[in-house]
Amino acid sequence: MLTTHRIPPLKPLHNMPRTRLNFDLDPEERAIIAKADTLTREDIWQLLEKKRFEELKVKAIQLSGAMLTKARCPVCTLLPPCKHYDS
Repeated sequence: MLTTHRIPPLKPLHNMPRTRLNFDLDPEERAIIAKADTLTREDIWQLLEKKRFEELKVKAIQLSGAMLTKARCPVCTLLPPCKHYDS
């Protein structure tokens, strides 16, 4: 005897969890995109990527400084003594 199973209905997209990434553009990024008539898509992508990597570098330096002010190792974030400190 053949049994039939009901397939549960699909969830609507508005109930799906939203991503925490921020895709908003700041004024500098908008200016880069505004030059689209003189730049290729690859050029725009490279400029945006370069800007975002520079922002990441600044945030990494700030985080490292915050670790030092909290008396933590900037490499592993543990309280010294850790393997990164000799004393």
